[in-house]
Amino acid sequence: MEEQLSIPVMLSALSLYRGIRARNPEGPVAILTASAASLGPSVLAAVDIDPDGVVICGMEDCPAFADAILRPKHSQSHHLDQEAIEKDILRKGQMMLASHPDICAFLLECGNLPPYQEALAKATGKPVFSIIDGVNSLLALS
Repeated sequence: MEEQLSIPVMLSALSLYRGIRARNPEGPVAILTASAASLGPSVLAAVDIDPDGVVICGMEDCPAFADAILRPKHSQSHHLDQEAIEKDILRKGQMMLASHPDICAFLLECGNLPPYQEALAKATGKPVFSIIDGVNSLLALS
């Protein structure tokens, strides 16, 4: 049963995909996420994203990110190495561009990635979107 709320709700940065695609119709959208395996075909289908229109890369193989974010809570690192995480994000972005030079934009799907949005945009020269942009869009509606 579909119910509607009287307030706007955005649960994922993937909700921004249609708007990104509308503004950038050519080339794939690069999606950087915590775990690429968690962003499979069923998730993309649920949000009406054509898998052929995206390039997905996860942060699960980046030790500083995985140790602080992806491990079970009881075994997470108590130190967040932001510098190492930023280097890994920039490396991932450059790697995605090297294999897909026609990328039109980046979408940061994980809620832990927005602090690195500006650095990724500067390093790649591409527009970068995150859940923060979604929140700002919702605030503009009110």
